[in-house]
Amino acid sequence: MKTIIAPNKFGDMKRSPYVALAGHYSNGSTPDWRAEVTAHLEPLKGTILDPRPERNSYWNPTMGSDEFKEQFTWELNALDRADVTAFYFLPGSKSPITLLQLGLFVRRSLIVCCPKGFQNRGHVDHIVERYGLTRVEDLNELKEAIAARLGLM
Repeated sequence: MKTIIAPNKFGDMKRSPYVALAGHYSNGSTPDWRAEVTAHLEPLKGTILDPRPERNSYWNPTMGSDEFKEQFTWELNALDRADVTAFYFLPGSKSPITLLQLGLFVRRSLIVCCPKGFQNRGHVDHIVERYGLTRVEDLNELKEAIAARLGLM
């Protein structure tokens, strides 16, 4: 599996299926779930779209910031392009952007990992139930669910 990290282009790639990763960014104080998922999927066919930004300390998340606009546009384009999207809600985190993205892309092929301890778990549970999304409890189940879904494509 090939991995494309933001802001690298992916639009012209013919490689399929595409797996978008959505969720908590590790800042070094938490495990890097993205690296763990990527390593698990590495032997499979397809492309991982990882929005993990190379942020500078001056990066300003406002519409006037070219860096922010490029990053967020890349993330939305990746979610639009994905055949499978894996959401990960880190226990103890708030993840407001991940919640926003879950709502925007709820009618897609999503796999949602929302372990106990995530602050807004009840909201996520209701969205998962209402829209019949695949839900898993931990990172190991998330990795297996993505691999299983890719096996069906």
